[in-house]
Amino acid sequence: MNRKIVSTISVSAILFMTMLSFNVLLVQAGYTIYILPDGTINPPAAPIERVGDIYTFTGNISNPIVVERDNIVIDGAGYTVQGAGTGTGITLSSGNNVTMKNAKVIGFNYGIHLNYTWSSTVSDCTFMSDMYSSPPKIMYHGIWLLHSSNNTISGNTMMYTTQRGILLVSSHNNTLSNNTQMNSEHGIYLTGSKDNTISDNIVEHNNRYGILLDGFSSKNTLSGNTATFNQYDGIKLYYSSNNTVFENTAIINRYGINLDHSSDNTVYHNNFITNGLGQANSTDSTNTWDNGSSGNFWSDYNGTDLNGDGIGDTPYMIDANNEDRYPLIVPAVWNYSNPVPIVWEATTYSVVLSSNSTISMFKFNQQQKQISFKVNGESGTVGYCNVTIPQTLLNITQTGWIILINDTPPVTGPIITSNGTHTFIYLTYTFASTNDIVIQGASVIPEFPSAILLPLFMIMSMLAVAFRKKRFQRKLD
Repeated sequence: MNRKIVSTISVSAILFMTMLSFNVLLVQAGYTIYILPDGTINPPAAPIERVGDIYTFTGNISNPIVVERDNIVIDGAGYTVQGAGTGTGITLSSGNNVTMKNAKVIGFNYGIHLNYTWSSTVSDCTFMSDMYSSPPKIMYHGIWLLHSSNNTISGNTMMYTTQRGILLVSSHNNTLSNNTQMNSEHGIYLTGSKDNTISDNIVEHNNRYGILLDGFSSKNTLSGNTATFNQYDGIKLYYSSNNTVFENTAIINRYGINLDHSSDNTVYHNNFITNGLGQANSTDSTNTWDNGSSGNFWSDYNGTDLNGDGIGDTPYMIDANNEDRYPLIVPAVWNYSNPVPIVWEATTYSVVLSSNSTISMFKFNQQQKQISFKVNGESGTVGYCNVTIPQTLLNITQTGWIILINDTPPVTGPIITSNGTHTFIYLTYTFASTNDIVIQGASVIPEFPSAILLPLFMIMSMLAVAFRKKRFQRKLD
């Protein structure tokens, strides 16, 4: 999840630079360019160079392209296929083993359409509406697969498509990975599609759903995706069953995940954080919300972890038929360039890690008053890590911090400073491939949680009343 949150500034820069590149070569506008079954290019004047089975753009193009030849690579070389507000930019029909890469497709109704196509690849392309033309040339779908299987859609960017960034209709066994999509009606939309892998995609700022499985889509795997700032739900399953949803992150959507008439799905190791109406919603659905030993991270979990195993002591309830039996106190999978959330009695504490190392396995142990994590790097090299800890989460009293690297104090003493609300701990170390870091304080978030404090308060109050009654009775005697 190393590339999870894409800034609006970066996407705007892509849009701006793309529009600046429109010195479009006209090849008799309105004609369609064909790569024919025998490999020839029609018309021959099209700015596409052929070397064997590799076709490379040599300039921008203002015509739709239809590919009829199998077993070829088409390299856009960064050039643009510019539409006039209608039709399809690139069509692969009944194709096999075609690779389309490194192109920008702008201003068509459909960016690229795979129709009865299999074992093909679309990678490192950009698909978007032409928002700067007057009137704008609107793209409905960026990438559209119809009855197409065993394809790979990877590393693409879809922006300002009015209906769907990526659409799969009755398409199976495809892989959608590392794509970035924003500002559409839906980000990734599957209907009647099964056995697809949807992984490590970013879907954000959509008018409805980030990822939607619809129309009896089943046996799909959703993993490592990030869904943020979608007006409806980060992930929605509608009449879709037997899917696996794990290691995804849904932040600031209406619901993090919403299952409607969708049962027998398995949902675990996901992070559901600060979603407006709730982290999860279930309608006429019964699903499994853990893998048998660990579940999901819920930013509104109102429980504790008194034995420090990283699993909440009480289930997270979704509704009467759905519960996460093993809610996580800390996310199981996280992009550590972002603050690490720790949830305790519905309060989220954020620990910030800044390092030149690869960080993993972050844990918080309330009972031991410690946080721990692993750092990886090339053996023999020097690494560093700066850890920012809220003092309301973990602090010291008269006893100082205990810091261990592979069970021993660091050779070079850590630099520890404080601003009154947070403690900053700077560590350096020599890698032994993987180093285990432990930071232990002396005071921690309440060791007697409210679930224990309330009964204790009631008992003390009852004892006090009984004592007063006894004294009052003695006075009467």
